[in-house]
Amino acid sequence: MALRISKYFYYISAMILFIALDQMVKAYMSIEERFIKNSEIPFLSKFDLSEINTQILYFTVTIALVWLFLVLIEHLKIDENDRFWIVSLILSGMFSNAIDRVLKGYVVDYIKLSSLVINIADIFIAIGMSILIFKSVYQLIFSRRRFHE
Repeated sequence: MALRISKYFYYISAMILFIALDQMVKAYMSIEERFIKNSEIPFLSKFDLSEINTQILYFTVTIALVWLFLVLIEHLKIDENDRFWIVSLILSGMFSNAIDRVLKGYVVDYIKLSSLVINIADIFIAIGMSILIFKSVYQLIFSRRRFHE
């Protein structure tokens, strides 16, 4: 009798691996003091948040974005292998930055690209989003071609 491992085991395992990698590099950079404290909350920095516990707000926004992302990804016709990489990369990047934001009040960024400073979690998110956008556009183009033929 073969043991059947759930696909969610692979998703969770990959996410734990990606989060651990990012957190280890952040810990090393923190010890070496070669990082920038990114205390701004993306998209919310223009609002006065002095009365709100920003860690709770960030955690809530992250959970809402995760839910929205999972609903979106479920409705797209993307093959299982691509879905695995998209979900694993994006969610591990989001959760790794959320861990920093909730526990420290800031995100540890250490890779400087001209005026932008990012971390590995941001790269995971960017790669996952790039795959998602590429696959979605590819699907849209070829579904229209089939429709017009």
